[in-house]
This record gives sequence, C-alpha cells and structure tokens, in this order.
Amino acid sequence: MSVARPSTAVAGLSAAGQPTTRGSTENGQAAESRPEYADVRAVPQFKEKTGPIVLANTFVVPKERTEAFLALFRRQAEFMKAQPGFVSLQMHKGTADSQLLMNVAVWESTEALATAFGSPEFQRMAAEFSDDIVSYPHIFEQINV
Repeated sequence: MSVARPSTAVAGLSAAGQPTTRGSTENGQAAESRPEYADVRAVPQFKEKTGPIVLANTFVVPKERTEAFLALFRRQAEFMKAQPGFVSLQMHKGTADSQLLMNVAVWESTEALATAFGSPEFQRMAAEFSDDIVSYPHIFEQINV
C-alpha cells in the first residue's frame, strides 16, 4: 500500500488492517481515505470474533496539541470505560520529548470494541480530534510463548 506522506491527517485501519490517513498531502493532493470507525463491519480485525483482545493505538501528537489531545482522550476514555466488554485502559507517553502517545486497552471481545467504536457518541468525539493528529490502531490477541 502506498500512502502519500500527509501534512495533516487522521488515521484509521485499511481493509488489510494497515494504518491509513485522510487529509491533504504536502503537495495538496488528497491522501488515502480511511474507513469511518462507524462502519466497523468493513475492518477485518473487527470481523474476527475473538477475545479477550488488546487495542494498541499509537498517536503522533504535535507538542502544542498534547494538552488538548489528552483532554479529549480523557472524555473518550470515560465513555469507553462505561461500555459493555471494556476491561482496562492505559495511556503511555514516549520518553525524551517524544510526540508519541500510546493507548493500550483490553476488551472482552472484538464485538464489544466494534460496538463501542461504532456508537454515535464515540463517533462525535472522534471527529473532534485535530486533523494533524495521526493514529495507528491495531487489534492484538494474546499468544503463548
């Protein structure tokens, strides 16, 4: 998959489970669009019925937007904590002045997470993120090693 380097973007998952962005590229062309979280049926990771699962979502947040991002994320987290199937959530910040933040959330099942992501209330909050916030979400399941 080839995606132009975005100058402003919001990301999601492609049908192959890869990060995609929407927004404008550095030369003004439209970047690849992402499926809306509301249409979670289109994302193969949501179609697979498994659980428990871990959602790891890495965000690239410009330094000047960190506080606003965290305020909105806290609202989203409160909403998610009240949803059926939610288990836990932790946010991590990269060290050494990094612009990366990573959310690690545990859910009982892909169905529970898909239902929460697809809710109109979550969609309204997700739409409030600034276009220069980029996220790379992916769903994992535990394996024995």
